[in-house]
Amino acid sequence: MGNNKLIRTITTEDTGIRLIDLKMGKPRRKALDMEILNGTKSFRDAVREMWSTVDYPTFEEAIEIVDDIQFDPFFKEFYQWVQEKKYPMTVLSSGLVPLLEHFFKRELKEYDLELVANGLKIHPSHWEIIYLDDSHYGHDKGTRLREYKKLGTSHKIVFIGDGVSDMPAAREAHLIFARKGYDLETYCKRENIPYHGWTTFKDIMEILHSLE
Repeated sequence: MGNNKLIRTITTEDTGIRLIDLKMGKPRRKALDMEILNGTKSFRDAVREMWSTVDYPTFEEAIEIVDDIQFDPFFKEFYQWVQEKKYPMTVLSSGLVPLLEHFFKRELKEYDLELVANGLKIHPSHWEIIYLDDSHYGHDKGTRLREYKKLGTSHKIVFIGDGVSDMPAAREAHLIFARKGYDLETYCKRENIPYHGWTTFKDIMEILHSLE
C-alpha cells in the first residue's frame, strides 16, 4: 500500500484522501502530490502537511465519513487462500494504524496478519501523523522486507503495491505486483524491475496459482 494512498491497495477508494480532501481541498492535495513526484518536497513532509489539516475532534466522527468504503471484492478470498497456505502476511502502509484496524475488524472480524503503519495523535485543532521511522517516507517498507530476509526463511517475498512509498520495498521483494496505471508500475518500468501488473486481487491469485 503506498503513495499517500494509504490503504487504497486493499480498499476500492482511498480512506485517508477522502478525509484530507474534505479539509485541505483536492487542488492543494494534488499540488502536494506533484511536489512529491517532482522531488521538491519529501513524502514525509507532504503527508504530514496533509494530515495537519484534518481536524475531526474524534476518530469516530472521521470513521462515519469513510465507513462506506469497501475492500477489493476479491481480497477476502485472497486472504483465505493465504491462510490455507499458511503463508505469513503483513500489511505495510504509509497510512494510519487506527484506520487499518477499523477496516480489517469490520471486514474480517478476526484476522491473522501483521499491520505495520504510522500512528495518530488527535489534537483539538488538528491530527498529527506519528511516523514509524526517520526515513524519507516516514515508514520505509523496504526495512521490514530486509529484516524478513535476514531470518533465512525459504519463503519468497511477494509484495503487492501501487504507489511512491512502495518503491523501497520493490527493491527488496522476490516477486512484485504493481497496480496497473499507478506510480509503482511507472517506477518498475523506469528502473527495469520485473513485475506483474494487477487490477484486482483476483488477478494476483490467478498469477500466484499459475506459479505454484
